[in-house]
Amino acid sequence: MQKTCDNEKCNQGYIVVPNYQHDTMERIECMECLVNDKYRFDLASKLRETLREGSRERIIGIVSDAFADIIFMNQEVCADVEDLIQAKRTQDLMAMISAWLSRPYDRRVQ
Repeated sequence: MQKTCDNEKCNQGYIVVPNYQHDTMERIECMECLVNDKYRFDLASKLRETLREGSRERIIGIVSDAFADIIFMNQEVCADVEDLIQAKRTQDLMAMISAWLSRPYDRRVQ
């Protein structure tokens, strides 16, 4: 799980709390992160349902523009993308787009 909250005690989606019954410290899932993950999942599901009704070409254009905006400053990734396009390896290209678009913003910027 990733940290998606502003709680200072949260460490990658978990909080360390005392367990007085067993006299130990335990890691439990951060409830705020769980709520945020559930919201993100629900939002993505609703988006999928809505975008199914949209034009395929328009959706492809939006995804392509977003991906190009993210990678255009990284010459290595651009070269890899161009190689995949020329080799017509669409499955590999879609996997790469999916990986880059699903990364948190701070890890995209290099």
